[in-house]
Amino acid sequence: MQLPIESSIPWFLVEHVLETSKSGVVTLPSRLPSIFSAMELYNDAARSALYRIRLQIIYNEVESEVNLCFDMLVDAISDHIFADTKCRASRMTLDQTLQTDAQKRSDLGGSMYLPPQDYNEIFDMDQLSLLGRSLNLRVLVTQKLNKRYVGLPK
Repeated sequence: MQLPIESSIPWFLVEHVLETSKSGVVTLPSRLPSIFSAMELYNDAARSALYRIRLQIIYNEVESEVNLCFDMLVDAISDHIFADTKCRASRMTLDQTLQTDAQKRSDLGGSMYLPPQDYNEIFDMDQLSLLGRSLNLRVLVTQKLNKRYVGLPK
């Protein structure tokens, strides 16, 4: 029986952090420790599968869920970075009169304010350990961004 990734507790926690980041209340980089704490649940589950329960098939299931979850996480981070950068770039190209008009409208209920995002924390992560593998988040996110939005090969 195959369960959807949305029913996975670690993915549910990661998704919650990503959604609260999209709302603008908190920034994605400030939530990275929470995301990787949720991913630590996979390390614990894999360790239990191998050393306590001693069933390779359970470890294989955990490993495949980790692969899917981590790919979805890298996609989500890439999408978040691209959307934020696109929004900031479009604001910089607005004519001054349009910026003033948009600011007046935002005073009526909308928002032109974009909280500062510092993605250095994401791009400084070169050694992320997941199921005994060392992953470079900077390389993975950069490859996704280049492949999806710039059209560069992997």
